[in-house]
Amino acid sequence: LSRAPRKPRAGKDTGPSRAVRAALWTRAGGACESCGISVAARPFSVQHRVARRMGGTSAPAANHLSNLVLLCGTANSPGGCHLACERRDEGMHARGFWLNSWESPAATGITLASGTAVLLGPTYLTVPPEEAAA
Repeated sequence: LSRAPRKPRAGKDTGPSRAVRAALWTRAGGACESCGISVAARPFSVQHRVARRMGGTSAPAANHLSNLVLLCGTANSPGGCHLACERRDEGMHARGFWLNSWESPAATGITLASGTAVLLGPTYLTVPPEEAAA
């Protein structure tokens, strides 16, 4: 008795939902949150500030708006802000665009291209100067 070959399983989508992606795009105004350039007609990526690790995760916090930023470029396009994060650029870490696993995205803001420090959610929450300096 022979069996028909099995179809390979489709990979499980562990990324942000369409609604979260739409909220991220709206929050960023269609611009890279690091350098401020419009990404409407350019390659762009959704960056997880605390990495999801290999294979992703289904943990809801991984795809919360506080853990996501919209960046120009891709993980392998030269010159883009996303590649700088993937390479663990210290300047991008200092500005909050990538975080270590023990850092809290909800409590750690980012510094926009304008120099404004903000906490992330559906909108930007301005961080008081005394907290931004800490």
